[in-house]
Order: sequence, then structure tokens, then C-alpha cells
Amino acid sequence: MHSRELLRLYDKVYPNGNRNKNSIVPPRVITIMQKCVELKIQDCMIQRLHYTDLYVLILSLDIANIKTALKRERQARAANSNTDVRDISGAEAVKFLQGGGSLAR
Repeated sequence: MHSRELLRLYDKVYPNGNRNKNSIVPPRVITIMQKCVELKIQDCMIQRLHYTDLYVLILSLDIANIKTALKRERQARAANSNTDVRDISGAEAVKFLQGGGSLAR
């Protein structure tokens, strides 16, 4: 995956980003080194990994970070919604489904 493709994917993930579309795309090596610094990958790991393996590591860490951010966003939306969810016993569920009352607290 080239840096232009990565930038295109980031544009999809962050559509309101203020990145200049006509900006010069840095070489892939510089982009990877910036990501290593951002993700705090140790220099001994950078030296020992093959270039492709390092690139896959960076991509998988980025994917994990995006998944975590999406999960937090879903949790925040659920917390802000007016939905009240609680656990009920089997007997309460049967009684409710048979029309014998409400599940209000």
C-alpha cells in the first residue's frame, strides 16, 4: 500500500480533516518512521523487523486504534441515549410476554 492510498483511506476515516489535497506526499519511509514515533515502537524492534513486517505491524496497530475509537464512540452514544437496559429474570420475561405487567422498576 502506497502513502497515497493510505492518505485516501485516512480521508475516508476522517472526512472533515483539514489536510491540503494538493500537499506533497512524503516518501513512504518518512511516513513509516512518523508512525513508529506516534505509536512508540521501540528502535530495537524497528531495526530487527523486516520492512514489510514493520509496515504490517503499523497497519494492524492503526486498525486496532480505529476499532477502539469506534467502540468508545458507540459506548458514548449509548450512554447519551434515553435507552434504559437492565437484566431481568426468566420469570419476569415470561410474565411480561404473557401480558401480565410491565417491566418498570
